[in-house]
Amino acid sequence: MLDNQRASTQAVPRVRNGAPTVAVIKHHLEQILSSRQFDASERNRRFLRFIVEETLAGRANCIKGYGVALSVFDRDASFDPQIDPVVRIEASRLRRSLERYYLTDGKHSPLQVTIPKGAYVPRFELLANHTPPRQAFHAEASPSLQVLPFASCSSDKSCKVFAAGLTDELLAALVKKKWLHVFASPMSSLRAEHDLTTPPPAVTRKFVLTGSVRCLNDTLRIITHVTSTPDNECLWSHTYQQDLRHIAMLALEIELGRRIAGGIARIRKRLHGLPGPEPVPEAISGHQTCGMGTNGASRSTGSRSISIAADARQQG
Repeated sequence: MLDNQRASTQAVPRVRNGAPTVAVIKHHLEQILSSRQFDASERNRRFLRFIVEETLAGRANCIKGYGVALSVFDRDASFDPQIDPVVRIEASRLRRSLERYYLTDGKHSPLQVTIPKGAYVPRFELLANHTPPRQAFHAEASPSLQVLPFASCSSDKSCKVFAAGLTDELLAALVKKKWLHVFASPMSSLRAEHDLTTPPPAVTRKFVLTGSVRCLNDTLRIITHVTSTPDNECLWSHTYQQDLRHIAMLALEIELGRRIAGGIARIRKRLHGLPGPEPVPEAISGHQTCGMGTNGASRSTGSRSISIAADARQQG
């Protein structure tokens, strides 16, 4: 029995910071499989268990597509990986499920299991810079964002209508982000006619998006912020400015809603509590509008110069 234990321990791939024990790896495997954030199918869960246990048993050299197909995916001896790509396809899905797990429940795990592309033998890595979770900031598995109605800074009725429409278009764009829980304020509607004199609705979510709309002569200026609660740290901010002459307001609402949602997607890591790069500023300038054609390219307006300038700022 002692020889079997020694053989199993030697089968664990060594990593830069030492070799995790068999017991540690098995315990971590059970943590992954029991996590609600590990979204793998039942057979991909069997796939992960099979390749980990085979590696720990010293049979890593035997983990091939043919053997996986027979042992996990119920293929018979006539299986041909050149004809049936099931193992390659499911391995790709399993890698994505593991990546999601380590962005959520497994974020603070000192051990990570990965499956290198082009192979099925797992790697076990002890992280050199592992830090335990901070009590002051606990990352949510799926961050929640409360969208408050855009405030109209103008007494102009059309500005209030635009602010309400932009709020609705932004919500429509954000709910397509499957990694984000989006919550609308009960006041997010045209009927509320929200402006700066209206008390803001109660904030109940970890992250909050606020925005303001200013209309002055032929210029429209929109400022948006994403802040965390309760500390009010500003994670992201954008300013958009638009010449309103010869612009379809409905198209502008749709396009700005899409752009703001895209900006929030670029700070996805920060919303998960992970360090992330500075968001890349967007800019459309010159002879362009923000109305998009079917191929995604902006349509030219001719000789009149109409621009959207996006100035990205992120608090470090």
